Amino acid sequence: MTDQDRGSETASGLSHVAVGETARDHYTLAPLPWLAGCSDVGRRHETNQDALALGGRETTQGRLAVLVISDGVSTSLGSEESAAIAAEVASSTLIAMLRTMPDASAEQVQATLTDAFIAANDAVLASTGPGPTPGSCTLICAVLNEGRVSVGNVGDCRAYWIGDDASCHILSVDDSLAQARIDLGMSREDAERSFQAHAITRWLGPDSQDVTPGSRRWTCPARGGCWSAATGCGTTAPPRRT
Repeated sequence: MTDQDRGSETASGLSHVAVGETARDHYTLAPLPWLAGCSDVGRRHETNQDALALGGRETTQGRLAVLVISDGVSTSLGSEESAAIAAEVASSTLIAMLRTMPDASAEQVQATLTDAFIAANDAVLASTGPGPTPGSCTLICAVLNEGRVSVGNVGDCRAYWIGDDASCHILSVDDSLAQARIDLGMSREDAERSFQAHAITRWLGPDSQDVTPGSRRWTCPARGGCWSAATGCGTTAPPRRT
């Protein structure tokens, strides 16, 4: 494990770690004993197109945490670089908020989530990669503070609350053709089987039309944890939405 994997302690006491130059095929980030994540190359692609960033600290009022995952769009060249940029910029924006406003209201968190997605998109568009234009990516961010989880997403990465009682609640809504058809009244089973069901309808990067994150807030039960995941988790048997 590298020094970056362990995380860096800021003057405010808030540990922050992102993928950076860590080997991408498999890496683990653990800035705090209760905050960790890992990512692997997977089975379908030659490179790991996911990027992860984490930050958090303990306070007298409880735990503060930021969890960010970006997933490169596999049909765009250089998407893994764009995912790393998006995860780093979004997490830095959200962590800066928690440093200055550890007791931020739900409205302040939501406003900063929107700022984080705009900043991440701008950074991706300004980047250079192996292709004529930057790669595209999806992004999901979860902020834990004041006993609640605030989630913002563009694309089809997901956030879940996993209870100590083995309950599972999905805290995000996919930007996908399947979800659009569900919203129009199609059953989830039929939508998941429909043509191009998992094609995304929103993303960061070239040709993106709207990067304002879809958002949800969840009041944390007494015990459990927040889990964010890139595409693929739960698509065959999605858990109960909250």
